Amino acid sequence: MQTDSNPFKEQLGMPDQPKGDDAHMDGEAPEEAKVPDEVEVPEEEDRKPARRKFTCGVVYDTSQSITTLEDWLDENCKGYWSVSLEDVDDAMMKKSFKLLFELPQDKESFIRQFAKR
Repeated sequence: MQTDSNPFKEQLGMPDQPKGDDAHMDGEAPEEAKVPDEVEVPEEEDRKPARRKFTCGVVYDTSQSITTLEDWLDENCKGYWSVSLEDVDDAMMKKSFKLLFELPQDKESFIRQFAKR
């Protein structure tokens, strides 16, 4: 007896009939995607990778959480910023964060707020 099913599909658990988005109750093919008439092209400045927007940075050693830093940066920076974990001590208490700033005044503001006195 010959069947229409594919033994490889059965072994891989693939159904013979499509399910989900590929299944159509009426048997018709899905509607083709519509292509917009115009595509908005971003300005030259907007197409640059984000890393090019950072003009200055600082490495900051602290026992604070990254959330504390991110909250302060969100509330106080006028330009773009980025923070990444650079190092953690063996006890996982002291961390080094690399902070990058688009605007030098944001970096200076951060230093004024967080530098040891």
